[in-house]
Amino acid sequence: MTIEKLQKVATSHVDASVKARWLRWWNSPADVKSKNIFPTALPLREKVLDDWLHKASFWAQVLESRILFFCFLPFVLGLL
Repeated sequence: MTIEKLQKVATSHVDASVKARWLRWWNSPADVKSKNIFPTALPLREKVLDDWLHKASFWAQVLESRILFFCFLPFVLGLL
């Protein structure tokens, strides 16, 4: 992993726990990478990483917003 690639992961707009999970996947065997839909090509090209980070960041933010929505929905509806 180059400094530039690490910087791309570190500056993505997701929670730190998600970034840590991505870095664990980066250092995992190929079967773990493929199971988590992480690029398995070596060496990892900039374009492949950029495309993957774009999609992964989007879905991480969507999942985070869904979790927050469903956690606070009872309060908004006055159920709790």
